[in-house]
Amino acid sequence: LPVLLAAAPAAKPLLLPADGALAGIVNDRPARLAIEPSAPSVPVFNPGFVTASGWGPGLFGGQAKIGRTIIKGQTGVQAFTLAGVSFKRRSTWFGRDIVPGFDGAIGPAAVPQPVIRYQLRAAAAGERETRLPLFDLGSNGIGTLVTIDATPVPVMFSLMTADSVATAAAGSVLAAGQDGHFNGPRRTIDVRLGVLRPVRTMALGKPLAIGPLTIASVLVRVGENGEPDNSLADDADPSEIVVTASRPSRVKPFYRIVLGHAELQRCSSLTIDKPAKQIILSCG
Repeated sequence: LPVLLAAAPAAKPLLLPADGALAGIVNDRPARLAIEPSAPSVPVFNPGFVTASGWGPGLFGGQAKIGRTIIKGQTGVQAFTLAGVSFKRRSTWFGRDIVPGFDGAIGPAAVPQPVIRYQLRAAAAGERETRLPLFDLGSNGIGTLVTIDATPVPVMFSLMTADSVATAAAGSVLAAGQDGHFNGPRRTIDVRLGVLRPVRTMALGKPLAIGPLTIASVLVRVGENGEPDNSLADDADPSEIVVTASRPSRVKPFYRIVLGHAELQRCSSLTIDKPAKQIILSCG
């Protein structure tokens, strides 16, 4: 007789609010954490939480590299309990906050739950799901990948900032492939860990399609080499958070676009399905 085998149940998603906030336990201490889609794959804690917890430095140091700014930090292995699941992760911290209003930030790649769903707003009639390939950015986290002017460019999603930001190298390919041109004055933004960097608004003559989203403008980091405002030559824009005990590798062009939450206003949910290697957007 044939044997009928039941299909394995789908993984229950970790449901999160629009800001990614999740209460958990870190080394037996309550912690309010931001499960941030654009955060690194290594948990990063604010120094106030580290001091209150009495953590000492581990065997390996850490560093954050933002443009040409290098911020030294410490690492250590911490015990977590998030949504009833216990695990351990090597974590890092610096003398500056990684995210205000929380004790630390963790990227989706660092939590054990296989599926993570952000409920951005109530679902509306007529929404459709779009599935994007999930791209592993190593220590920088996860995102998707688009091709612009024959160049693969990683794209990440952020719930912590409204504006979308491109590195200078990504701005170069946007200018060439999407008819991008600057249409605003230079200003500064806090890129991460309190490091300020100059940006200019780039309007895209050919809007960039990322799944159901259409991007018409983006902030581009410029001038970190001291070039004039219209320069996009600052390709030396390395990884933002790196935990390493080895010597940094030779700097190469660093392509990345981080989409701010203003671009997700049409969407009711953002789902990261790690086993399926997909990022799913439900949008009107």
